[in-house]
Amino acid sequence: MLYLAPAFNESDKPTLTFDDVSLYHPDDSVAVTVGGTGDVELWQDLNGNTADDGYTAVGASSTGNFVGTFQGGSVVHIPQGVLRGSTNRFYVSVSGDRFAPSANVALDRARTPEPVLTSPSDTGGGDFATEVRSNPWDMNENTDVAATFNTTASVHDGQLFGAIGGNPNDPVVVMDLGARQIDATLYHKVVFTASYDGPFGLEDAPGGGLVGRIIWRGFDGNHQQVSYPFVVLPGRHTYVIDLRTNPAAALVDPAGNSEFIGWGHGWTTFVDMLRIDPHEDPGGRSWQIDDVKLLRDETVSPTFDIGFRDDSYAPGTTATIYVDTNRSTADGLGTPIASGITVQPGQNTFTWNGAGVGAGAYFVHVTMQRAGRSATASSSGQVSSGLSGYGPPPATIAVVPPNSSPPGVAPPAPAPTAAPAPSTGPTPEQITAFYRFIIFVKFVCGVARSRNMTIGAAPICNSLLGSWAPVRSRARRAAPRHRRR
Repeated sequence: MLYLAPAFNESDKPTLTFDDVSLYHPDDSVAVTVGGTGDVELWQDLNGNTADDGYTAVGASSTGNFVGTFQGGSVVHIPQGVLRGSTNRFYVSVSGDRFAPSANVALDRARTPEPVLTSPSDTGGGDFATEVRSNPWDMNENTDVAATFNTTASVHDGQLFGAIGGNPNDPVVVMDLGARQIDATLYHKVVFTASYDGPFGLEDAPGGGLVGRIIWRGFDGNHQQVSYPFVVLPGRHTYVIDLRTNPAAALVDPAGNSEFIGWGHGWTTFVDMLRIDPHEDPGGRSWQIDDVKLLRDETVSPTFDIGFRDDSYAPGTTATIYVDTNRSTADGLGTPIASGITVQPGQNTFTWNGAGVGAGAYFVHVTMQRAGRSATASSSGQVSSGLSGYGPPPATIAVVPPNSSPPGVAPPAPAPTAAPAPSTGPTPEQITAFYRFIIFVKFVCGVARSRNMTIGAAPICNSLLGSWAPVRSRARRAAPRHRRR
């Protein structure tokens, strides 16, 4: 964790604005001689055009960097971490007059590489609503949402608009599954774009409660699971919540659940209800959602393009690519699939055909080397290779009428829909989940029969253990009464 805590001892606090934050490697600095006399502003131009760099009154633009105010005639040592891309020119400004810029300062070849993996990504992969429901949750029509609660909501202009209504700290948005159930062993990444009005706050008081939750329900209409809260922000942002965790129940909030199952496991191997609770502000606030996706991993089908770049590129950089079953680098980088790749400026691509590893879902690591220095980056998402059912179109399953509903949420009625796409066969995860379910049910049926409970005669118990009828207990005769003589 890295944080900056500005402290001001005066009662009248100033306004503090951050334009850019970086963490620099302690490379050798660049010496810049500042011209002029008195206090002068030192600027860095990043695109060869000093006119669009910005002003101190409004802040620097994305093409410029205000380094600071220095004494004319002095030498300023600037960390190489300030250098970006291929254009880095410095100039001074006095009272708004800009002087001629310096020559371009090239990045030092000895500087440490800064690798970035752009794919696989946590926002990549096929979308459930598009592939299975055959209609994305893009908020272009009312049918994208099955129901809303505790809010005054409407869909128009490509967004779901929510305002205060009902219980102000518990707005609910239930997604329309289109008479399908979610294969939770396959689809596991919730990605949604939302805007929030009002100030930021996390307190349990009006103006606070800027946290959201994801809630889902198992395929039998029971076993509702509530996620831990995640922080949301004022303004427009995209949020990514990976519901697949290890262990499966790691995302389940102990304060909001009576059982801990998780996503894509046991009773939630298939999911019949998915909802988003946008915030928990007890004062209520307006919000908008304009896109929701439930994504699976990207796939090698038959190849996959791994994307990467060096944000401090210099000639002579090479890369080695690894695939790993987890994102951590503390336990190694996994299996190397390519080495000695010459890194070019900007975006680079390596096409992988899945060779070198067995079937599974993999994170990607890339290690870049240059002039004796190296650095490693990891992908934000996974790519699956050789897994049956992981490519489009996935298998689907019709909704099972629920036995019960979560508090305050009525499940959507199944709507007519097109026939599901042909199944490519169950995945290994689905097979494992199915056998676990069968073993669990057989155990429950066996215990019920041993205790002569009528549930032991349920149709599924008879299918698994054979026909059985509970033994009726004989009525007890009343003990004879003795008359007193």
